[in-house]
Amino acid sequence: MQGLKAIVIGMGVLLIVGVTVLVYLIATGAGKRAGEASTPGAPMTAPAAVSLQQGERLVEMRPDGPRLYLHIAGPAGARILILDAERGTPVGEIDLTAR
Repeated sequence: MQGLKAIVIGMGVLLIVGVTVLVYLIATGAGKRAGEASTPGAPMTAPAAVSLQQGERLVEMRPDGPRLYLHIAGPAGARILILDAERGTPVGEIDLTAR
């Protein structure tokens, strides 16, 4: 009987410690990979300024992990501008005009 009581108390302590550690890890965000946004769709840390030329318009915008793809169309053709989703800085551009 004494041994069973010790086992039940030990399991109770382990359960309380485990739940406490789990709550701490969730609250501090431990387990996130480096460079990962804190939440999906998190706002950029800096505002992005995208220059559109005369007559251009934003057709579509798609997020994909750490990148944001902007489909821009205008009289001179179309392009896809690739931005870093966290910083708002341009990473690259794809020219879609026919040559």
